[in-house]
Amino acid sequence: MEYIKGDYPSETAKVRALVLPYIAGLKGIDVGWGGDAITQDAILIDRHGRDRGIKADADNLPFLGDESQDYVYSSHCLEDNLNYLAILNEWLRVLKPGGLLILNLPDQNKFLEYCKLYGGDNPEHKLPELSLKWMVGVLMFNFPSLELLFTWEMEQDYTFLVVARKARA
Repeated sequence: MEYIKGDYPSETAKVRALVLPYIAGLKGIDVGWGGDAITQDAILIDRHGRDRGIKADADNLPFLGDESQDYVYSSHCLEDNLNYLAILNEWLRVLKPGGLLILNLPDQNKFLEYCKLYGGDNPEHKLPELSLKWMVGVLMFNFPSLELLFTWEMEQDYTFLVVARKARA
């Protein structure tokens, strides 16, 4: 695989054009938003409590009601947590039936290869097995209420995207 260093202001910027058609006009949250929200209307949640948004951990969102959100979008957050199943359970708790779970994540092996070429690293990453195949397996095995709608891998770097729908009641 040949890598090309891209000029993206954020990880979300890489996938925004793919994600926006799924969430246009919907109410949702952007967990671990990191300074570049997926939309201006999303409820922003980040453990660092950036200049706007809600300071909270990804696995504990008590201020959001059960089945209250049309979508949960998260970019480059899940891989920083060993408790990824608890986080996914919490996100599915707040997701309405028919709602969308949208995960923008790094393939860890591709990320490390990319870092060798261009420098950098992220010691926060806790899931060495993270890849599109692994993530789809985790979702389909642990969350039978999810229907996989769309996956995508960026050819020139390490990014992949998963869009799944929570079953309707």
